[in-house]
Amino acid sequence: MDEELLFTESEKRYYEAERLHEEKFGKPPYFQGLIDP
Repeated sequence: MDEELLFTESEKRYYEAERLHEEKFGKPPYFQGLIDP
C-alpha cells in the first residue's frame, strides 16, 4: 500500500461524488453502505 495515498480509490470516488452533489444541490448526500462508518 502506498503510504502517500490519503484515500483509497473508493474513498476518492465517494468524496468526489459528495463534493459534486453538494455543489449541485447545496448539501452533502449520504450514500449508505458505500463506505463503512
